[in-house]
Amino acid sequence: MRVRFTCRHTRLTPALRALTEEKLVRLSRYLDGESEVHVILTAEKHRHGAEMIVSGPRRHFTSSAITDDLQTAIQLVLEKLAKQVRRDKRRRDDRRRRGDRSQGGTAGVAGPGRRRPPALRRQAPRAMTVAEATRSLEQDTSQFVVFRNSESDRICVLFRQADGRLGLVEDDRPIPPYS
Repeated sequence: MRVRFTCRHTRLTPALRALTEEKLVRLSRYLDGESEVHVILTAEKHRHGAEMIVSGPRRHFTSSAITDDLQTAIQLVLEKLAKQVRRDKRRRDDRRRRGDRSQGGTAGVAGPGRRRPPALRRQAPRAMTVAEATRSLEQDTSQFVVFRNSESDRICVLFRQADGRLGLVEDDRPIPPYS
């Protein structure tokens, strides 16, 4: 990481240089590749300002602060930059973990060995008895049937368990009849 200093109406002391470079070394572990940091220190009457521009191969980060003390301004700027860089690193890692489907990859494209996900259909559950739902589930290859129990007027789910037996989940609230 290369660090350039520019001072306007102030002098760069060895202590300020050491403080800045020490903190920037900690920041460099979040940056990819070779980065360049431009540190601009200013003094106007009783106001001291610090601005830092981090230029990396992919992104640029900028932060500035004005306080009564130059050392405090540098620390505030470094905290702001660290927050920006950590957020960017976290976002990149999250994208990498989930496969970054938003970048126009092969999402939704059926290739060799890939199956396109089935289209979703929304429909109201049919009214039937538990016995009719059992026959419907046994005739079909699906794993579950959602239906409206015509005897209790409640929404039910009849599903096939891993051991082959059937399970039934029934909502405890009756639903109003369709109009």
